Amino acid sequence: MGNKVATVLFWLLAAVLTIFGLRLVLGEMVNGFNGWQVTSAAFAVVVLVLGWRQCLRALRRKDVDSE
Repeated sequence: MGNKVATVLFWLLAAVLTIFGLRLVLGEMVNGFNGWQVTSAAFAVVVLVLGWRQCLRALRRKDVDSE
């Protein structure tokens, strides 16, 4: 159970930080994009997708300790 909780908490923290970064990037849309902003937005999307998949995988997995 601890492994599931750690995995979910890690990816939730990553998602929160990523969403914060996306808000900064989207806030700058009016002024135009720099190269680092496009790169960070692409990285943010990858982190969110991988985090979502990893959380779902961790929540579906059976605990070995519980058997």
